[in-house]
Amino acid sequence: GRVVEEFAMEQPVPTYLFAFAVGELGFREVGPRTRVYAEAGGYVLDDAAKEFAGTEEMIRQGERLFGPYDWERFDLLVLPPSFPYGGMENPRMVFLTPTVKRERQRQEIFLVFC
Repeated sequence: GRVVEEFAMEQPVPTYLFAFAVGELGFREVGPRTRVYAEAGGYVLDDAAKEFAGTEEMIRQGERLFGPYDWERFDLLVLPPSFPYGGMENPRMVFLTPTVKRERQRQEIFLVFC
């Protein structure tokens, strides 16, 4: 069957910040404002959900320093290992390089938002 998704965003953004991902994606809720997305049916999604379970606390710390988070959601998409070229920060969703999990083992990752 065909699935149609609709999306509405109240906040205006420049067109160069538009991005989308296509594929067999799954997600895990890791907070009231955050889902982690990755390829469905593999270990990456479960590992990513564990890795980013503390995201809501990071958002709260940012809000204490800079005021309310304006974008409503802060979702994360872990790109597949076949796409090792880097990530991109977009309103509401950050596209993360698949190497982010390995990097985190060596150092703490800071999620920054405006």
